[in-house]
Amino acid sequence: MPLSAPLFRSVDCLKTWFHQGGVDLPLKVCIGPLPGSGAYVTQWSCAEPDPRQRDIPPHPGFLRLSVMLEPLESRVWRDEQPVWGGLIGAQHFRLCGPQEEGRWTQLSRCDIANLFLPLSTVERYLELAGLQPDQWPLVPVFTHDRRVAELTRQMLEASLHHGDLGLHYCDGLLTALLAYLVQHYAAPTAATAGSGLQGLMLRRVLDLIRERADGDLYVNELALLCGMSESHFSREFKRAVGMPPHQYLLQQRLSQARQALSETDARIGDIALNLGFTDASHFSRLFAQRFGQTPTQFRRHHRTQGCMPRRSDARAEWRAEPSAYVQR
Repeated sequence: MPLSAPLFRSVDCLKTWFHQGGVDLPLKVCIGPLPGSGAYVTQWSCAEPDPRQRDIPPHPGFLRLSVMLEPLESRVWRDEQPVWGGLIGAQHFRLCGPQEEGRWTQLSRCDIANLFLPLSTVERYLELAGLQPDQWPLVPVFTHDRRVAELTRQMLEASLHHGDLGLHYCDGLLTALLAYLVQHYAAPTAATAGSGLQGLMLRRVLDLIRERADGDLYVNELALLCGMSESHFSREFKRAVGMPPHQYLLQQRLSQARQALSETDARIGDIALNLGFTDASHFSRLFAQRFGQTPTQFRRHHRTQGCMPRRSDARAEWRAEPSAYVQR
């Protein structure tokens, strides 16, 4: 399907995009288009949490690279499907397609960089790598990568301290970053297909977890899908997602439990059993370790403060969300 014309033609258009997404505070950095690549570089910081759901509008003609500069507690939905719930570590990033829409909540302070990469520029680098124009480097879940985070931080610093040469300095760093993304996260070539869990293979794994969320899914099944041993898969999953499969599962379960406690009247014991915990006591102990409150204390506090609306139909919604039931 052909994409519509590029959405951004100036920084004013970019600021309008952020405003449509519910970002009201001034952007700390907002520069572009860069002279060679045509990319835009932004940074947005907020010192206080804001639990309201914000929209993530599409950005036709551009890929969007979102980089966490400090840890963020958040929930993220893409095309109405949850892709993250819980703490996103610093130096984690997502790379989103031009028509991707979603929602997110900011449950802690945040410092986020967003880079908008023109498809025409991305396609030039794909051609250099021997790939097809539609084999964009997409990373659907937040993934830890120190190199991506460091190059992004250097661009932000350059925009503040290099005067009139700042745009050209940023453009050079953007060139290095884009080449790195194509090499490591675009569709794998024959030479790199077996070198790790990334690009299309990572997407297949995450799609399978989403499709099988209602039942049991074991690590050895995912490893077989990737042509890896179970131990090799577990190492590569941790490198790509930032945690081992069983820890990722636990984080998803606890995040869904927190949503259920906030938005439904379900009994704590039922929530625990529906999300695969051994019993209510086991669930309460893990919940307290993760969030610093027992489930009972958390529910009482949120109902008292009115932090999140309670909906009568929310029970069915939270039970239907993917939770990555990956077991040992």
